[in-house]
Amino acid sequence: MDDSLAILATRSERGDIYSDPEARKLASRLDGFPFALATAGAYLSQSKISFGQYLQRYEERWKVMDSMEEPSDRPSRTLYTACDVSFKLIEQENPRAAHLLRFLAYLDHQDIWFELFQGGRPGDTPPPPTWFQQLVGGDDASIFDDTMRVLVCHCLVVEETQQHDEESPSSSSSSSSSSSSSSSSSSSSSSSSSSYRLHTCVHDWTLNGLNRIIDTRLYWLAFDLLTSHFTDKEEDCRSIQLSAPRYQHFTGHVLRLAHERFDDALWREEAVMMRTTSMTRLSLFLGGRGHYSPAKRIQRRVLTMKGMTLGTDDPSTLDSQAILGLLYNMEGRLKLAGKLYERVLVGKRREKAPGVDRSSSIFETLDELGGMYVSEGKLDTAERMFEMAMAEREGMTSGVNDDRWTTTCGGSVCSKLARLYLHQGRVEEAEVMFGRGERSALFKS
Repeated sequence: MDDSLAILATRSERGDIYSDPEARKLASRLDGFPFALATAGAYLSQSKISFGQYLQRYEERWKVMDSMEEPSDRPSRTLYTACDVSFKLIEQENPRAAHLLRFLAYLDHQDIWFELFQGGRPGDTPPPPTWFQQLVGGDDASIFDDTMRVLVCHCLVVEETQQHDEESPSSSSSSSSSSSSSSSSSSSSSSSSSSYRLHTCVHDWTLNGLNRIIDTRLYWLAFDLLTSHFTDKEEDCRSIQLSAPRYQHFTGHVLRLAHERFDDALWREEAVMMRTTSMTRLSLFLGGRGHYSPAKRIQRRVLTMKGMTLGTDDPSTLDSQAILGLLYNMEGRLKLAGKLYERVLVGKRREKAPGVDRSSSIFETLDELGGMYVSEGKLDTAERMFEMAMAEREGMTSGVNDDRWTTTCGGSVCSKLARLYLHQGRVEEAEVMFGRGERSALFKS
């Protein structure tokens, strides 16, 4: 009991409470759970109500929870009730902080900082709500930090001791000269923000308590916010270096987007179809970091929606199927990857749409199949795939000189086939292929 009262006394910043019968009743009701006691104490530090009045509000929320699907274990339910009581006060006194707390359920529980919230609005996606625009409007982090500190005062959010000074991926392409010229001004700018995190139990409550019914608008707000930081201009998502260190602080947030509780949001056809490229980019990002299950979950949803909307043989649908095959390949599940690639190849050979660059997409699929068969040790099959890929490329570039062909090919298949020949002891054929690859590199330089 004394330990519980000590937590209440420290967090509430009130005088001697050890002889206060209402304080003792509250400590007893909270069953000695430290975080619930700290949350209650933080609430009391922000309010003039007595311990007895807080206990009354707590009991009222407890009864409300009886009619809902809430955690059955007593520690979680005690914490959820204490958090609910605090949330009601925050909602009354600072609605923007309440909105922010509800939104944090859709992000990871750590690496939360002002610049994260400053991502642009990609494509034709809807504008963010007013409270969000107020939170991050302009380059001044003061409103964001002030709002976060309301949550810190209630022990729902923790402010890290060091500022988050990592470079945002979206700003990493800026030149070194512009960076150096602005370094002196940025050091004194108010745009830099502290970094924040939530205790995992509070984070669970934001999802299971504040967001019992998933708000798809908040989900897609989080999604658009994160994807706006991935600003590589490469058309082919597979070539984007999403494993670069500058993306490390985004991993947890992207993983959160793949949480199974958000499956309903991912079934919204219109919302998904306007974001298929971004979803594919994030699935490859997760796959590149070894998070294969969530990566495949996102990509399957893209594939399903494209199949339903565009048809299973549409070039874009087939490209998404190839990406799913690539994820299986990265995971080492080569048989499944091979089946997907083969289906893609059959579909691409059937493409009849005018203007479709069929040979290019077939070449890419054959190239991927060849690499996969090499990994499986099926060298004869791999050789056939690479040779077929070269034939497709030659068909596209018939009538042009050899250097132009190798430039278009990028020397990639040439080099792969050369290494394959060398492994089989076919030295002369390997030298010819290596020569073609080297001429490609010289021509491009």
